[in-house]
Amino acid sequence: MVIGSSANRGNMALTTSLPSIARLYMWVLGLGLLGEGLMLRVMGAFRVEAPPLPLPIPLSTADPLHDVIHIIWGMVIVALLIGAPDARVARLALVFGVFYVAFGFLGLFVDRPFGLLLGPGENSFHFTVGPLALVLGWLATRALGRTRAAAVAPEGT
Repeated sequence: MVIGSSANRGNMALTTSLPSIARLYMWVLGLGLLGEGLMLRVMGAFRVEAPPLPLPIPLSTADPLHDVIHIIWGMVIVALLIGAPDARVARLALVFGVFYVAFGFLGLFVDRPFGLLLGPGENSFHFTVGPLALVLGWLATRALGRTRAAAVAPEGT
């Protein structure tokens, strides 16, 4: 038995689970954006106003363009995740994270960027899902690099 082998197995388990966590997060995000955008567009089409929520979560049909952006991101994420290798999932999380963090800053400093109604609720959403996607994408990328390095390293190093 090699001393420290159980610690190495624990590190390897964490390393292999990080891409899975990023994949799960992106699935939830993609399906959530798609569902939310579609629901709000249907509500807007029938002129149904969203009920007030006890949390400061924006749920409004006031900005169809913003809803369409969520639908498009949701479709792109889901389409790219189907059968995707872990490296593609990590890159997707990074790209999504950069886009949403940039969108959050744009909403803070520009009034109605691209004609979008971005209030504090939308910006808090962008500043939550964007950085989390960046962190998970970065951790998954690092984990994949470690897994590749371990696969090519000679035994006993």
